[in-house]
Amino acid sequence: MNHSNRKIYSISAAVSSGILGYGFIIINRPLRSPAVGCFFNQTFKFPCIACGGSHAIQSLYKLNLVDSIWYNSFVSILFLVSVIIFILIMVDLLFKKNYYLKLCKRMHGLLQMKKITWWLISVLVLFWVINIYHYHSYF
Repeated sequence: MNHSNRKIYSISAAVSSGILGYGFIIINRPLRSPAVGCFFNQTFKFPCIACGGSHAIQSLYKLNLVDSIWYNSFVSILFLVSVIIFILIMVDLLFKKNYYLKLCKRMHGLLQMKKITWWLISVLVLFWVINIYHYHSYF
């Protein structure tokens, strides 16, 4: 494995492990209402795109997909993608494959296309608008 591939695997493994690890930390902790105690919310007076994310991850760990999507669909999708990335990296490392690297190269090629990039940005903004509408009553 060359240096750039090792860097891709290391960064991806660290990020996905961090997201999964955060879920393990909060799995059984009682959580306050979404947006309460949030730095972004206190500073800008409206919810961030991840508002309700801890509740969403906690619901996913309890295998309650419906509640997870209700709390925050963006974080739910991001968490599930992190699980898939972590599994692909482990398969690649254990069986000396390069599935994840091939996926990264395909995704990089797709992100070079402006239509795809603008579509993804639009979806991200849509998730944020939905989140603002969903949590506006907490302010």
